[in-house]
Amino acid sequence: MQSLSVSAPATIVSQTHHSLSNRQRRSTRFSAVQQESTSRLSFSRNASPTALTTRAPARFTAAKQTRNNLRSTLKVFASDGPEIASPEEVKGQWSMFSQPLVLDVRDLDERLDENNPIVKGSVNVPLNMDGAKQSERATTLEEFRTKLEQAAVLPKDKDKAIITHCGSGGRGAKAMDFLEEMGYTNVINGGSASRINAALEEKDISGRGTADAAPSSDEDEQGSDGELALLIVGTLVGTVVLLGVITAFL
Repeated sequence: MQSLSVSAPATIVSQTHHSLSNRQRRSTRFSAVQQESTSRLSFSRNASPTALTTRAPARFTAAKQTRNNLRSTLKVFASDGPEIASPEEVKGQWSMFSQPLVLDVRDLDERLDENNPIVKGSVNVPLNMDGAKQSERATTLEEFRTKLEQAAVLPKDKDKAIITHCGSGGRGAKAMDFLEEMGYTNVINGGSASRINAALEEKDISGRGTADAAPSSDEDEQGSDGELALLIVGTLVGTVVLLGVITAFL
């Protein structure tokens, strides 16, 4: 009986101590978690607003720019090829009172190559950045806008007729898309300089960018001289008849 009376309290004390130890461990873990949460909340409250707000917009801007470049590239280099205006559309950009801005977006070395034709009166603003191909380094809208502004070729009139072109039409189509995004409403892609020149020769205004009108042919000049001679003879005959009538009355 004595052994039972002694061992029972000892067992109770041991269980109580074990329960208290578990409770303390749980309390310690809870305090650690609570302290970490409080620390994170304090950091977010004390952090600079710029640091918290600039990360997401920067990522959003980069993603949007990449998406726009990919969309433009896919549109230009689709299976059907770039959108190129017909000769009739090219000729339609010229009128009696105005002529379009012809924008050559080839690289400078391409334009200076004597084997490559040039549209008279055209302005060269390369689309590529430092000669890098679009497949290697796509030009952004803002980069092309900066180039145009530095060249001082952007017309103030958003309805101004504009013809873009490159070597075959790919970069010309992308430049056309950029100009339309800038708000210009009358832009076409002529494809290449040779296509534009061929269309202008059909309209008989090739080189109108630097000349007011095409020279007249020899037949036209001969026709004008003949009409002038007939006019002089008619005037002389009329004068002789008039003098004869006056003399008869006298």
